[in-house]
Amino acid sequence: MEHLNYDELDPGIRMTVRLLREAGFETTDSGDGRSKPAEHFEAGSALPFPHVAVRAEAGAMAAQAEVVQWLLGQKWQVEATYSTLDAVAVLFCRLRD
Repeated sequence: MEHLNYDELDPGIRMTVRLLREAGFETTDSGDGRSKPAEHFEAGSALPFPHVAVRAEAGAMAAQAEVVQWLLGQKWQVEATYSTLDAVAVLFCRLRD
């Protein structure tokens, strides 16, 4: 997993990303749902809620989703997806309202 400069992340999601990475999960996208300029939300290039995407192992994604859920707590929703096109498994984590 490559080094990540946490100062470059949205301030409201830094601690969550750090927690996941320190637990050994590779994060690939994140946002706090409020720090981007308004035009990013209007254009759909930013999500209006806190979220983190995590790379998962295809054969273990359900178990990894459970671990991520435990790490983040019940206020978070964790969804697991797998693409046969490129054999990539992703956990999408979002803070529930």
